[in-house]
Amino acid sequence: MYLTKDVKVLFSSPEFFSNELSQNWHTIEIPALCPNCGVGFGPTSVCRNKFSEEGEYFYFFTHKCNICFKYCLTLQIVSNDRTRLIAAYPKTQLRQFDQLLRDLSPEFIDMYQASLSSEQNGYANLAGIGYRSAMELLIKDYALDFELSSKEDISRLNLNRAIDKFFGNDENAMIPADVVRTFGNNFAHWDKSQKYADLETLKAYLDLVVQFIYSRLMIKHPPVKRDKGRKSRN
Repeated sequence: MYLTKDVKVLFSSPEFFSNELSQNWHTIEIPALCPNCGVGFGPTSVCRNKFSEEGEYFYFFTHKCNICFKYCLTLQIVSNDRTRLIAAYPKTQLRQFDQLLRDLSPEFIDMYQASLSSEQNGYANLAGIGYRSAMELLIKDYALDFELSSKEDISRLNLNRAIDKFFGNDENAMIPADVVRTFGNNFAHWDKSQKYADLETLKAYLDLVVQFIYSRLMIKHPPVKRDKGRKSRN
């Protein structure tokens, strides 16, 4: 199962289709996320081969990601004047995180990757809830590492209070964290608000939280440090 979307592709020889559309453009179904980098997908898609078997017609496509520029493959089955996705390779590609983040919060990494896998396999609700939980783990590990509060106090905070306590003085962190919290909570509700149902928006704001914390880790752990006892000659 895949989380998918439809795109238009120009076919040079669309003989498998029942009717030719204008200029041989047809709709194909592709993964909504790049299987290599896990980012929203707007690839260059090219049909590489076609074959038929027992009255059914198939196309092989390559898709070059517009973000990471890597290729993935899909197998499509013809259905009227469009195709349907039946297989993709690679199936799931986990996101790579810097070692500073991996050392800070291994549980955040695990939860994020599980959420990404759920998203790539079509389970949007699980993914949304998971991304919210991943952010909570990251914020609390960040607070502990930077000694913003004691472990006991941190453990008693719900996510809303943690955001207020640790990000309340910086809108660059507080605003995106509140967006992730609100959208993540919405994915857990039976009566969901469509206003907060966009997984891509949730992920974009989660990335802002991750970058906020990562920037502070970089400053805390620089590759070089100034020798305060000596004057620089440069």
